[in-house]
Amino acid sequence: MSASGSAGAKMSTSTAPLLPLSDPARGHAEERAQIGGLTAATVSRGDAALIRLFITPLEVWNKIVATGVAKSRYSWPKTMLLSFLAGAYLSFGMALAFLVGGQLRAVRANDPGLYNLVLGAFGLPFGLTMIILMGADLFTSDVSFMLAAWCEGKARIGAVAWNLGWCWIGNLCGSLFMVQMYLWGDVFAGREAFSSRWNAALAKTAPAFGVNLVRGVLCNWLVNIAVWQAMTAQDVTGKFVGVLIPVTIFVASGFEHCIANQFGLPMGMRLGGPASALSPGHALARNRVPVTLGNALGAGVFIVGFYFLAIGTGHDRLVNGWNGAVARHLPPWLADWLQTGEQQLPGRFIGDVSIHGCGHGASGLTPSGRGFSAALRALGSSLRGTPHPAAAVTAAAAPPDGLPTPPPADPAAAAHGNGKASA
Repeated sequence: MSASGSAGAKMSTSTAPLLPLSDPARGHAEERAQIGGLTAATVSRGDAALIRLFITPLEVWNKIVATGVAKSRYSWPKTMLLSFLAGAYLSFGMALAFLVGGQLRAVRANDPGLYNLVLGAFGLPFGLTMIILMGADLFTSDVSFMLAAWCEGKARIGAVAWNLGWCWIGNLCGSLFMVQMYLWGDVFAGREAFSSRWNAALAKTAPAFGVNLVRGVLCNWLVNIAVWQAMTAQDVTGKFVGVLIPVTIFVASGFEHCIANQFGLPMGMRLGGPASALSPGHALARNRVPVTLGNALGAGVFIVGFYFLAIGTGHDRLVNGWNGAVARHLPPWLADWLQTGEQQLPGRFIGDVSIHGCGHGASGLTPSGRGFSAALRALGSSLRGTPHPAAAVTAAAAPPDGLPTPPPADPAAAAHGNGKASA
């Protein structure tokens, strides 16, 4: 934004309602909003005073939905490239885990608890942190992003399946590329203890289908807790700590991660020893399929499902359905006692991407008006001792992609010119 544009924006905060700015990147304001931990509307105004060290769970949910919206608009080359990088980054972490832990034969034999802790703390947390900070696409976390956007009505199920399919394939390509690079680089030469540790590939394919399915559920529940906590923190140190604890738990517990196994199983099969007898079909049927399904269920049920019903619009639907059911089928005195919350909740997504088509009126747009950015701007203004004007949106027709239209050149004219700005 130019100096004159910045000055005009600052003047508008004291003279006219704030107006949303259009994003020339068409749908990627949500991505850039994650960088500073701010909402898209706040980032567009450059209000850096509202940056905090952490954000609330409802704000994280809004960011998860916004991220899913952005990813649903990716082209397949973009998804493939970012997913390839995620597979490579996680492979770096997986290899480090066994470079450190795989050679601790004495510790493994004499103190298995310490061995598991070292194996969990060194490696995969580093890989997942790289993925988060570098903006790569990991299948196991994209499940949460895409399903959250779908649950809130912001992405079609076809876009969800399209993104997750390409993401899984891209992660596989990145992982297999790293397998070959480690072999070409003779990284394991002279490290017999490390090589023998890769016989764990046999242990990963030995359990029954249902056992690996449950291990996959538990694993991705923890992985998505790590991603959630990383999104909560607004500094690099906080993001790493948020990732470290859940990922250490899942590795030390022996849970199964489908993308980590895309590197681990092929590497074990290529290094020789007993694991070389595994066939790709056996590894697919006994590990990759059940673990992928379990990872999807873990994120979809315990992260998206629970939080959609607790703090998303699913909560409003749940409360409204319950209140309506008891009112219809029970006596009034008992219904009044059993009903919970308000009689009728709005049932609309309250994040900053919440611009709804109402199907009637001149504009077809109804703003949420309850977004956290509005509350934060009000709080920031009160702390600075400046009055905060009521939030407003333009009532002009929306562009084809559903983004709000740019405000007029003169913000004061928007507030007093034609009366189309509504508080």
